[in-house]
Formats: sequence, structure tokens, C-alpha cells
Amino acid sequence: MPTLLVQGQSDTLFNENDAVSTYLSLRQRGVPVQMIWNSGGHGGYDSLPGECEVYGSGTGGADCRGLDDCYLTLRTLHFLDHYLRGTPDASPGFTYYRDWVPYGGSGADDEQYGQAAQFPAGAATTYRLSGASALTTGAAAPGTATFLNPPGGTPSAYTETSNFTGPQSSPRVPLPPTEQPGQHVDFTTAPFPSELVSVGVPSAHLVLKHTATTDLVLFGKVYDVDAAGTATLIHRLIAPVRVPAAEVGQPVDLKLLGFAHRFAEGHRARLTLAATDTTSYNAKAPDAIMVTSTGSTFTLPGQVVPARVRSQAPVAAAAPAAPAAVPAAAAPETSAARLPATGLDAGLPAAALALLAGAVLVGRRCCV
Repeated sequence: MPTLLVQGQSDTLFNENDAVSTYLSLRQRGVPVQMIWNSGGHGGYDSLPGECEVYGSGTGGADCRGLDDCYLTLRTLHFLDHYLRGTPDASPGFTYYRDWVPYGGSGADDEQYGQAAQFPAGAATTYRLSGASALTTGAAAPGTATFLNPPGGTPSAYTETSNFTGPQSSPRVPLPPTEQPGQHVDFTTAPFPSELVSVGVPSAHLVLKHTATTDLVLFGKVYDVDAAGTATLIHRLIAPVRVPAAEVGQPVDLKLLGFAHRFAEGHRARLTLAATDTTSYNAKAPDAIMVTSTGSTFTLPGQVVPARVRSQAPVAAAAPAAPAAVPAAAAPETSAARLPATGLDAGLPAAALALLAGAVLVGRRCCV
């Protein structure tokens, strides 16, 4: 059955990896599938004007009439019209919200969506862990970094509060993400020579050991570090990892949570591994966790965009020095002048309006 997957980038309860897993599984079976990474998600994040999910702000008022000219609504209607009525649909296989691109202020918010024929959307760069704190694409220095799990798993780091759309959920809680001293290790790239657009699911291959005899519990995160050294946790996302005690000592392959993010020129990417977090059940036994650099890697989806071509399609991903690009199956990001939602020019023609009117006449409910 043809499937349209819509998943929020700021959703910490049901993250992009869930949609990616479903998307790839359906593609392997030859099922027609499209995937949209929209801006919000569970955890207090409102729908945005011009994008519009049927909750929160940005839906065009209590009568939901604003939904008739919104990105997600139009994508859904065109998908259904294509498979139920046989009308043409030029929508790409994968689109993703870009918070670094401004909204035009009216109509469907197609301008903030990048697009690719399918997922993955471009190239990736693999970094080697080097020493106790660096990520490099060149020769890596041997080293070991150690972080501790406190007795009882407290005090713990804080990333966000997942509570659907309740008053105690992020971003309504004015608390920034924090790390506990001694309970985490950081591995950071050199500054990017130009902006890097990262769209996809980061991953890590880690050589780990620990002193406890229980399962090994840790949390993976990706930060954007600016020129002043201020680190911002991307979409406040965190990946909990549990390694069964019997498997500790073998290399661990983990998927961090997917995102679409732009690292500005001069910024750095940081892989953080932490022992605790308030989002999850922490290990209760005191523990010392060691990460060995030799044999450990971190892969970041990304496309370095030289300044002279930033208005064009990005080139393959690169790192500050001698990047080790890993080509992906799909073409790089593009930002076309045509609506990714519809395949039509940016001014919606009368045909699209007629489709919307038809949907209303057959009794489409605007609010649920």
C-alpha cells in the first residue's frame, strides 16, 4: 500500500529514525513511499505557519481554514489524489524542513523544505576518534577517554522534558541542556571551512569497555559548537544505548537520532557520550566507561557548501582536511523554485484550488 510518512524533527518521543526504518523497509519491498521531516513533534513544539499540522498554532484559526494553503496539507491531499484519483503528483521521495531558511510569510511553506529523490539525501563523512577528544579525517592518535556513572544514576544530565504537548514539556520548560562534570566525554571536529548541511542519521562505531558487571548504558548526542565555544544540542535529541553485559567488549554500532541541520562556517560538530540523562532510566550501579579511540569512528551526514555556490546545489560532504566522503544512494539536496509539495510553480494555479475545493465538498473534516 502506498505510504506517506510525516515525522517531526523535534520529536523526542517518536524520532526520525522510526520513520527512516519504516521508509527503508517499504522501499526494499517495492512499496511506493514518500517521507517528510517536518519541523515539530511531540514535546510542546507547535506547528508553524505555512506548514501546519492539525494542532497547536499555525493552523489558520479555530476553523482550520488556514490548512487549505499549508505545506503538509497540500502534500497529503496530492498524495491521496494521486493514488485514489490517479492525478499526477510530482512530489519528491524525501523532503525535510530547514530552520535556517526563512519563511516567505504567506501561503504554503515550501521554501523552507529541501528535497531529494529518496533517502539518504546525500553524502556522509566518516571521522576517526583521535586521542581523548578529537574527530579527524586524517591520521588518528591513540587514546582513551573515560566517563563515570554515579551511584544510583544521579545526579544526571538534562536534555529535555518529553510530555507530549503538556505545560511541563520542552520547549516550554526554560531549562537548557546540561552535562554533568565527569559523566561525559566529547569528541569534536576542527572548524568547518564553510557551512555544512547535515541531513540524515549520524552513526558511530565504538570500542567500549566498562568496570561494572551489568549492562552498559550510555547516551549519544550531537552538538553544534560555535566559534566562541558555545555548544547547542541539535533539536535537543538524545539516543539511549544499552549494551547487554555479555556483548560488552565487542565493537558497538549505534545510530544517533536523525536531523536536518546547518553547521555555519567556523562551527564544529561534537559527538558527546554521556552516562546519564533525565529522559531515561539510568544505570544504578557505579561504573567507569572507557572509549578507545583506535578503531572508533563517527559518521556525520553532511554537505560542505563553498561560499561561491551556496545558492546552487551543494557538493559532496567534506571535512576540514582530506575528507573521507562516503557516497550515498541519492542525489544531494536541492532547493527548487517549484513546490516540493505539488510539483507546481510557487503560485498555486486554479487546478490546485479546485482540488482543495473538491476535498471540502466531499466532507473533509478540518479539526480533530
